[in-house]
This record gives sequence, C-alpha cells and structure tokens, in this order.
Amino acid sequence: MSDEATKLPAGAGPCTDGPCTEAQQHLWDYLDGELSDGDCAKIKAHIEECPPCAEMFENEAKLKEKVHRACGCESAPQALRSRVMSMIAAFKLEACGGSKAEASEQEVSQRP
Repeated sequence: MSDEATKLPAGAGPCTDGPCTEAQQHLWDYLDGELSDGDCAKIKAHIEECPPCAEMFENEAKLKEKVHRACGCESAPQALRSRVMSMIAAFKLEACGGSKAEASEQEVSQRP
C-alpha cells in the first residue's frame, strides 16, 4: 500500500476510488490481523479519516463479533474440516493452472 492510501484524493467521491477501494479490498485481512504492521497502520489511518470507510469497517467488525459469539464455542467435525481444506486446496490448485484431475487426486489423497 502506498502512503497515499491514508488520504482521500481531492475531488474523489466517498468510497468509490483509490484509497477507499484499496482499504475495502483488505477489509477482512485487516479485521483478521493478517496484514503487516505497516499496512495495518495505513488502513487504520485511512479509516480514521474516512467516515464512510469507518462505518463499513465498524459494521463488518460487529458482524464478525456476532458470528464469533454465535459459533465460537462450536467446532466442526474433523471429517468436515478435512473435506473443506481439501476443497480449498483443490480450488487453489485449479485456480493456479492445475488440472481438475490433479485437484481431484489431491482431494482424494487428503481424505481421512
């Protein structure tokens, strides 16, 4: 992210271009704490200066907290987690140019 990501460009509409789009693209990475310290600081600075983005991030944080409270104490069965992880791996392989056959083989090999 560039230093300009903390400021709205002059004349830009709220949350339609530039730093708003960049901040919104990293919304879940920011909320999940998956950004570098520098990128996190830039998004935080942008949110503090952009009321529409601040509202969007606040709403998403509230949603994340509600989902966590509703589902936080339950754990998916191991078989389901393995199947989901296999499907994600297969999707990533296919998205990176791997064949569906390779993806299917990988999914089968990862089953318990």
